[in-house]
Amino acid sequence: MRLWRELGLLSLMLLAHAGCAGARAPHTRPSKASQAPAAPSPAAAPSPVDLSTPRAAVLSFLTGIYRGDAETALASCLGNDEQRELLRKVARAFAAVHRLKAGYEQRFGETLEIRGFPSASDDFAREVARMSLTQDGDEATVGPMLKVRKQGGRWKVLPDALTDQWAGNVPLLDTIAAGTAELADELQAGKYATKEEFDKAVEAKLEKVQPDVPG
Repeated sequence: MRLWRELGLLSLMLLAHAGCAGARAPHTRPSKASQAPAAPSPAAAPSPVDLSTPRAAVLSFLTGIYRGDAETALASCLGNDEQRELLRKVARAFAAVHRLKAGYEQRFGETLEIRGFPSASDDFAREVARMSLTQDGDEATVGPMLKVRKQGGRWKVLPDALTDQWAGNVPLLDTIAAGTAELADELQAGKYATKEEFDKAVEAKLEKVQPDVPG
């Protein structure tokens, strides 16, 4: 379904433009959940902030975005008011995706897997560790394009490379955040008796927002 393609693209934007090597093509595949209780949403608790090194700052930033924890992401980066608001939108979209995945598992007893969407924030730790690092005094580059600057003894990400890319996808970010949050609420309320009903609801939402979603 197209929504899952868009969710995968959102994740791929985060990973690919950060220079992570593990990004894959988006795809959806429900699989049987384990017998263990479902883990809480990654957005449920604050992420740790480590600004001691360029890589640590990048990891804190990416993990904050992935978990839907805007405050952690913002604490890990520099940027103007416009960039910070855009980062809040990105984090809000990721938080909505996590809520949707949790609601799907609770309702249907299966895990909604979106290829290209990281399965855990640990994925970022592995990828960031593999990134190249070049440093010149208080300036550094992690991966091919993430700039990091040291101020007051702390390293912080310069988000320009990411926000410049995301700025052209604001309608997509808003659509994902609103649409997936609504679907998550409906799943929690028990609205959909079957996965087929849920799939039809997704298609109906996409038809309504089609003009706002890039092709």
